[in-house]
Amino acid sequence: MRTIKQLTSQDSSHFPAALEILNRLQGRDIFPTGYLEALANDHKSFVLAVFDGEVLVGAAVAQILERYEYYVSFGQHLVDGLQGRRVGTLATMAIHENYQGKGLGQQLSRARLDWLKNQNCEVVLGVSWVSGLPHTSHRVFEKLGFKAVARHESFYKEGSVARDFICPACGGPPCQCPAILYMMETP
Repeated sequence: MRTIKQLTSQDSSHFPAALEILNRLQGRDIFPTGYLEALANDHKSFVLAVFDGEVLVGAAVAQILERYEYYVSFGQHLVDGLQGRRVGTLATMAIHENYQGKGLGQQLSRARLDWLKNQNCEVVLGVSWVSGLPHTSHRVFEKLGFKAVARHESFYKEGSVARDFICPACGGPPCQCPAILYMMETP
């Protein structure tokens, strides 16, 4: 039986498995030890996991944003348009390879989107990694009603060098994969 559960600080035994999935699928060592624990203790973050029985098979994060530097490379005009608004993000998500394509990403994303709406976010952002690998997030964003607003051809390059992470699609560092910024205005 598959279930989705919010991870809190009391769920620390699940953080290593969740980090392993995130790092394996999004870039070796992109997320440091303590990343999920810090977010689980932050009231502006929402950490979810999906389980098959007792086995963690996916993890996802939503956050309420206060700063927008991460998004500047998509265009200063986009960042300027966020000023004075309550903004959230579907920050990261990864589903174990054996469970991809079964709707779990949609379920995790809907749960995160509902949480952000309940936090009164007026705008929700998401960045889709254009890796060429199967099961990237662009389909999830589009099914949820997000609109693609900008593309950056080397969005992850600087971060991959700074964090020395290895991209599972293009190798590196540096990561040469493009990214698409998605945006949704919430009702």
